Amino acid sequence: MLLSRLKYPQKHDIVINKPNKYLHSFSDIEIPNGTQTLNLNNNFISDFTGLTNTNDLKKLTLVNNPILTFIDFPSTPELENIDLTNTPISELRNFRALCLIVA
Repeated sequence: MLLSRLKYPQKHDIVINKPNKYLHSFSDIEIPNGTQTLNLNNNFISDFTGLTNTNDLKKLTLVNNPILTFIDFPSTPELENIDLTNTPISELRNFRALCLIVA
C-alpha cells in the first residue's frame, strides 16, 4: 500500500482566501497550480483578466466585486461553483445563460 502512495502522490487542496485586500485584478495575486478554492470577496475586480487557465479550480467566489463582463474568463474544466452575488454582471437579465455559455 505504501508503494501506491509513493507512486501516485495525493493532491493537497490549495485554498486562497484574499477578501478585503483592495485587489483590482487577478494579476495582483499569485495563484499556484493546484488551487481548488479561490475567495476574492469584497475587492475591486471588474473582469477576469489575469486569471489563467486552470485544471484544478473548483470554487471561485467573487461576491461584492464590480465584475461587468466574462471577457478573458479562462478554461476551467473542474469549476463546480462560481459565486458572483452582488456584482453588476449578476444583475443582467440573461446572467444564468451567460454562466452556462462561459462554462
